[in-house]
Amino acid sequence: MENCTIRDAAAKMQEWFGISTVSHEAPPASNPKPEEKAELVSKNKKEKEEGENKPLKFALQGIEANHPYLEGRGVYSATAHTFGIGYFSGRGSMSGRIVFEIRNEKGELLAYAGRAIDGSEPRYKFPAGFHKSHELYNLHRAIGEGNSRRRVVVVEGFFDCVKVSEAGFPCVALMGSSMSEAQAELLAKHFNVACILLDGDEAGQLAAMDCLTRLGRRMWVWAPALPEGKQPDMLSAEEIQLFVKK
Repeated sequence: MENCTIRDAAAKMQEWFGISTVSHEAPPASNPKPEEKAELVSKNKKEKEEGENKPLKFALQGIEANHPYLEGRGVYSATAHTFGIGYFSGRGSMSGRIVFEIRNEKGELLAYAGRAIDGSEPRYKFPAGFHKSHELYNLHRAIGEGNSRRRVVVVEGFFDCVKVSEAGFPCVALMGSSMSEAQAELLAKHFNVACILLDGDEAGQLAAMDCLTRLGRRMWVWAPALPEGKQPDMLSAEEIQLFVKK
């Protein structure tokens, strides 16, 4: 944006944010002792395990799949049942929200996300301790039977994912507008081809470019640009096909 070299950019960053000069010399190499190696391995393993999302030991009961809000978003009872979506009127943090089942690649239930329908914030609520950046919504269905070509459409939100899936395309959602390295690894593990279909606003298109960068060396990927102000769940099945099919 400043039309300068990388070196000049670094100098500007240092000046703007008061970053002190650091040495570029690497510290002298050392061979850790066996007990130090064991401690490091144990620490890394613990950090990985703490970041994992564990399967739930319960499932919410009494979810209403034919709620008017869902019908207003074009999600009818049969589809809601298939995806585990519905209005939850019970007790707890998801009370009074439209809930979405979030499962891992094995199909194990990990969490519920809750969408507010009364204008309250946050619009989407996730359970405390749940790492959404480690998962892809609807992944277990996208890698299921019928996807021998290992193709997938990547979208931002839950409703986008449902709409694209209904149009006949295996689809996963980032559950946000950015892709994490863990999500990129899941995509590269399970698919050979990906269409990045993010929202047609500036944030969505910038995020799409980041997705292309992350996935470009791992798989065949492209990102069609939606019109300004459009998002996948606003499109008809025919329009989705025009953007996705290649």
